[in-house]
Formats: sequence, C-alpha cells, structure tokens
Amino acid sequence: FVHFYIDIYSVRKVTYMWNGMFQGKSIAEGHIQQGNKKLNEKRIHPTQKPVNLYRWIVDKYCRPGFKILDTHVGSASSLIAFREANFNYVGFEINTEYFEKAKERIRDVEKNME
Repeated sequence: FVHFYIDIYSVRKVTYMWNGMFQGKSIAEGHIQQGNKKLNEKRIHPTQKPVNLYRWIVDKYCRPGFKILDTHVGSASSLIAFREANFNYVGFEINTEYFEKAKERIRDVEKNME
C-alpha cells in the first residue's frame, strides 16, 4: 500500500504582482502596486521574476551550505538573490541573447556590492 500524506498547513498563498510596469510593493504587500515606478526592475526577459521574490525564497527555504542549480536562468534574478546571500550556485541559459544580458546584469549588481 502507498499512503499519501498532505499537510494542508504547509500550503501558503503568496500574492505578488509582477507584470511589466506593475510591480508589487513587497512580498507581504504584493497586491499593492509599487508607488515609485523608478524602483521597478527593468525587464530584460519576458518571464522575468523580481529579485525580491527570490530573496524571499532564499530566506524561507535555503540553508547554509546549500548549492543551488537554476536550469533556466533567463534574466538572472535568481542568481542575483543567491549571490547576495552568499550561496554557491550554477545557472544555465540556452538563449545567447538572454545569457549575455544576464551576465551584464550580474556584473552590474556585483559592482554595486563592492
């Protein structure tokens, strides 16, 4: 026999808006549009997620020493959050245009971290 256990308390609803010009204020207030559009992330990929979303995921689910694999890097939002949190990561992107844009974006972030 195979038994399945579903923990109904482990499911969490996260409402976070990121739709081009309309970006959520924060993870906690994702349903409220960011008031200052200059603070919105510049989109370089059609399915780009905000770095704040990945920061939240890292804070909630990653433990010290984790090595992280992202097989669909896209705009590199995930890699930026991993880098900021000092995690070792490996990322892959098949599209050369997005790969180059992601490298540039990571370089810009690293310059600001120095």
